[in-house]
Amino acid sequence: MNQKSSDPASQAQKVRVMRIIARMNVGGPAVQVSGLMRGFDKYVFEHELVTGYCAADEADYLEKVATDVKALRIDGLGRSIKPRADITALFAIIKEIRRFKPDVIHTHTAKAGVIGRVASILSGHKSVRVHTFHGHLLNGYFGPIKTKLVILVEKTLALFTDQLLAVGAKVKDDLLSVGIGN
Repeated sequence: MNQKSSDPASQAQKVRVMRIIARMNVGGPAVQVSGLMRGFDKYVFEHELVTGYCAADEADYLEKVATDVKALRIDGLGRSIKPRADITALFAIIKEIRRFKPDVIHTHTAKAGVIGRVASILSGHKSVRVHTFHGHLLNGYFGPIKTKLVILVEKTLALFTDQLLAVGAKVKDDLLSVGIGN
């Protein structure tokens, strides 16, 4: 008797999704990312979460709440910008993209958005690129020159990103007002 499997994964290859976030500190982005990791059908999607470490004064959401969500920790992916560590993280992510071969690379937060999308481009692996803006660095973080640089970097990366998402109307409107996305 020929019996069909009820497991859809046995009938087709799973969609591989890599999510990249700087750190999973307790807060909105970590809640959303862990929800995405749990919420997609495990018979259709295979997930990998790539994240850095929280600072000593931050609670780690993966350790405190989302203990069921597994992650690959990368040194250098954290809150602070440290050129040497950031470059090390970039190359580690390129290596992981080449190993995992994701169909979709979904980046979250500013630093991971830049490093993850650049790694995706440099990896040579063809993936759909999605970036979620959980906020932005357009007001109050930097002086006018650094803010213009942030805008230039985001405008450039937007050209290589298939889908830009904003967590709210205000974030979307702010980004659109400086020409990031459409």
